[in-house]
Amino acid sequence: MRKLNILLLSVLSLGFISCASTSVDNSNNGSYKPRPAVKDVVMAEKWYLTKINNSSYQGPRVTFKISDQNRISGFSGCNRYFASVSQFSANVIKLDSIGSTKKACADGVSNRLERDYLNALGGVSRYQRSGNRLVLDGNGSTLVFFKKSAR
Repeated sequence: MRKLNILLLSVLSLGFISCASTSVDNSNNGSYKPRPAVKDVVMAEKWYLTKINNSSYQGPRVTFKISDQNRISGFSGCNRYFASVSQFSANVIKLDSIGSTKKACADGVSNRLERDYLNALGGVSRYQRSGNRLVLDGNGSTLVFFKKSAR
């Protein structure tokens, strides 16, 4: 009896695990095709800052990356930073709990650039991607990033 219960439980578990979701793509005569998550558009790619508020960014490489666990991470000029993503849908992104390491920057200019970047990142509410360019904006700030092309 115990072996039968274990076998039944195993079969039911496999049935639930093997279920997959699909969606209807109405633009293709109703054929079934899995749709990638919106996040897949920018996830798992390292982006490099090129502009803050329409001013070209000159300084240490500032990076931005979204993980598959709804986390943001990167390098902000002197320190590593991280945040959680509270909302991520078509062109909408909202971040919570931005934190960073607390290393001292080499100079006041680097400190200011890092502070400006993290403040702008905290106000982000929208994103737009076009090819190798990613724009994050909101709350009067704009951050422009680029992604290196694969060679």
